[in-house]
Amino acid sequence: MGLILSLYTVTKIGYNLKSGECLKGFVSPAQSENPNVVQTHCFLYREVLVSKTIPDELNPVSEQVVEIVNFIKTRPLKSRLFEKICVDMDSQHKLLILNTEARWLSRGKVLCRVHELHKELHIFFKTEKHERICEYLQCEFWFSRLEYLAEIFAHRNSLNTSMQGREENILTSSDELVAYKKKVAIWKNRVEDGNFEMFPLVRESCIKNMSPIVFQHLTTLEEKFNFYFPSLKTDEYDWVRNPFIESSSNTGLLLCEEEEELTCISSDRGLTINMLRYLQIHFGLLSKKNTFNN
Repeated sequence: MGLILSLYTVTKIGYNLKSGECLKGFVSPAQSENPNVVQTHCFLYREVLVSKTIPDELNPVSEQVVEIVNFIKTRPLKSRLFEKICVDMDSQHKLLILNTEARWLSRGKVLCRVHELHKELHIFFKTEKHERICEYLQCEFWFSRLEYLAEIFAHRNSLNTSMQGREENILTSSDELVAYKKKVAIWKNRVEDGNFEMFPLVRESCIKNMSPIVFQHLTTLEEKFNFYFPSLKTDEYDWVRNPFIESSSNTGLLLCEEEEELTCISSDRGLTINMLRYLQIHFGLLSKKNTFNN
């Protein structure tokens, strides 16, 4: 049981590292205790590097959105005037979100908020007689690219958020990334057939023009995922999640004493029954919670 407890201790430390806490000198002491400890870069940072890949056809729209937001947010008077327009139109939101490069999730939220307040923005810039930005907001193709960016960044934010939390570790994060890579492959196939159901915001009239742009972006996204995450296989660590399964893949990862201890645990019927009972209770509570939330 000491082996399992030590693994959970390492998992907690790993979580602290992922959450940004500075724990210097962790790798060396850990490897001195167990030479099989693997050092890896933070998944969140690598995922952000992947998401920064935006093709030339979409990047200008992203930069122009930041320009629109900065024009209002950096001027207190303009910001108050825009807020008044939103109040008068009974809008869902009253303020824009300022883009911050240091905060990885901000770009996606900025794009979504601009999309949600595009009518209010058009009225504001029309009042300001800012013709160039009015042209952006009136251009159907420009707006379709904004819609796609809002959708794809929302998916990316969802992935990034799913890899954070008290219960997250390198194994569960690997599962999230594998699932996302498979989703990108599915999206590519559907976009190639002109099917944009996974990006419902993109207007139907622009799908023909958007298809090659989106397909190329998803292809690049797939390539970057393979580059930054060359291997996400975690089969050999299944025993960490469930020590009661029969597995021969961990033989080379453990010392003889550790493998013997794991064998004792996996052969203990009492522990197996208690674990099954715990899973049943936990699943029942989880089901009740989801039912209550819905």
